[in-house]
Amino acid sequence: MIKKSNEILNHLESELEIISESDQADVSEKVTKSLKASQNALLILRRLINKEKLKSLADEVVYFKCIQPKVLSYIIYFTTLRQYYFKRTQSCSLKLSKSICKKYLKQIEQYCNEYQLFIRYYISGNNELDNSYFTRQLESSKNLIIDECLAFIDPDFTTGYDLILARSLAYDKLKLFFLNELQPLKNGNYIPYIGYSSETTSTVKWTYPKNALVELLYSFKEAGCFNNGECDLNDIAQTLEKAFNIKLGNYYKTFKEICQREKPIQMLEKLNKSLSDKIDKSLD
Repeated sequence: MIKKSNEILNHLESELEIISESDQADVSEKVTKSLKASQNALLILRRLINKEKLKSLADEVVYFKCIQPKVLSYIIYFTTLRQYYFKRTQSCSLKLSKSICKKYLKQIEQYCNEYQLFIRYYISGNNELDNSYFTRQLESSKNLIIDECLAFIDPDFTTGYDLILARSLAYDKLKLFFLNELQPLKNGNYIPYIGYSSETTSTVKWTYPKNALVELLYSFKEAGCFNNGECDLNDIAQTLEKAFNIKLGNYYKTFKEICQREKPIQMLEKLNKSLSDKIDKSLD
């Protein structure tokens, strides 16, 4: 069940990349296609769960923390972009366009401030409260959150907090999008883009075991190597995936497996030894 869900997510992300990199000039059409692909992926996931069910709390945590929020985040992201481009077509005023971007950015800031404790918990990579946040046990909080987030979602198909996480993931991308939109608007030279895929494609491919890169991922996060320690784990993971042409999949699960190994820290020790050997040879 979890494996099939991950395959659906990976297929969606590949499809979105293809749409984003296509030669089609109409950006609004790209957004519409991407939104439909995301909605279709959610529908397939819903049918899969109705048919095969989530058989344990551990499966629920993986699904509602690592899979469904990502699919929902794409729906929120592309729905917002479609609304934005529609508003832009209604006005040729640069001043009004700037105002629209700033309004979206303010909305994003307010939302992130409202749920900052939960968002910090997710970014930290902790799992102590996962059963409370990502399983369908707390009906009262779930119903409250559904009212505040996505009215279209099936109440039996959410924990509530997966919706908050989905919106937070979408807002991470949307914040970057609107900040990038503002710059050309300030210069009076507007060129629209989706902002989904990276501008460059790396020719470097990670050929070592995937769990070795996940070990580095968590090391980078815990050491605060990016953005003065304020970079979210998901953003670092996406950066590594694009840089090294690899899909990390469910890296939360992989990290748990790393923690359970007889010798958890392996890749870092290998890198340390390799560099030490190189330094020793250089000094000879």
